[in-house]
Amino acid sequence: LLSARMMTLTSLPSASSSSSSSPRVGVLISAGCSMSTAVGHFLQDYITHAQIDAAWKGEELMDPRKNHFHVRAGGVEESTTAAVKAWIDDFTEKNPGTFLAFKMGVFQYFDPNMQRVLKEYNTKAVLHYRANALDRFTCMVRDCFNCGLKVPLALERGYKVLVNHSYQGVVKEVRRISKEEQPVLVEYKDNNDHVNLDWMSYRAYLPENSSNLLFTGFVGTACRAGQSHSVDEYGKPSKLCFLRRKATAQGLPGNKAWIDTSELQNFMQHVNTTVTRAVEHMNKLGQCSEAIKAEDLLAYEISSSRMQNSLDSWFKALTGIRMPNISRKSLQDFMELSVGDHPLAPQDHGIYNFDEVEQFMRSMTDEKFRSMLRTNEE
Repeated sequence: LLSARMMTLTSLPSASSSSSSSPRVGVLISAGCSMSTAVGHFLQDYITHAQIDAAWKGEELMDPRKNHFHVRAGGVEESTTAAVKAWIDDFTEKNPGTFLAFKMGVFQYFDPNMQRVLKEYNTKAVLHYRANALDRFTCMVRDCFNCGLKVPLALERGYKVLVNHSYQGVVKEVRRISKEEQPVLVEYKDNNDHVNLDWMSYRAYLPENSSNLLFTGFVGTACRAGQSHSVDEYGKPSKLCFLRRKATAQGLPGNKAWIDTSELQNFMQHVNTTVTRAVEHMNKLGQCSEAIKAEDLLAYEISSSRMQNSLDSWFKALTGIRMPNISRKSLQDFMELSVGDHPLAPQDHGIYNFDEVEQFMRSMTDEKFRSMLRTNEE
């Protein structure tokens, strides 16, 4: 996880003055498929409810569509890092004294170049992760995170790609970093019909026996026969991937995960090691000494009996990033507005071959893993 190949920063703007001892920036690091969208919605609404002088920006600083400071030259790590710094400087100049919090993925946060920028602002960070490995793996399969990582594709000029799952573009140039990392220059039109030319990091792969339409980021669609993959309601391969959220929100059929239990077993055995290594590395950086379970952050939505769990976890997370004017009372007042409003759905809602997965889970010798199976409303 932490040994991802990093590019050398060459175009980062010079450091701006940040002599104030008061921290201005905090980061919530998501381990991936860890309910970060729901976590972000909570934080945004809580800031508004409690009238805290803070702003939550989700992934906006990372997104070339939303952060117009993205540099138009160099590799993706260069452009993203420089754009994040420029965005933070611009925000703090326009909003003096306002605390800025935003989300980062693990790979982005541990990039040494990003660390150099965040250190300027005395940034504190907290990692949250989904503790239920079955739920997390199901999410990864439905989002297509699991496919393609073992089937590298040499991208070429002229390939059609989807930019951030939204805009179709054409590859103009390719940089060879490694078999896994190939920053590409993509030309595409956005919602306003503006032509954009951006460097982006593609870990995308060509589906077998299909057209050359690729997906961006850390996802791919190259599931091999027998490999865990995303399917529609009829069990046929689905390419909704991350867009499944928009589909279900619009009342359209979503997708499910067809799970290969041997892959699931391997994932469950190693996922905790990944989180442990991330926390160890954060300790070395002087950050939060433990990871927070995403399930605990949102437990109050399931039942009022879990309110204390959520209260303790959110207080730890927000004081961990040093957000100002946080109180347990304001957190509890806000949670009580929607306590018990979002019960957990049975896992068969998201797993196509649930009977097979259920049998496998019940056969596991480790009770910790068996307890991750959820068949009925809790």
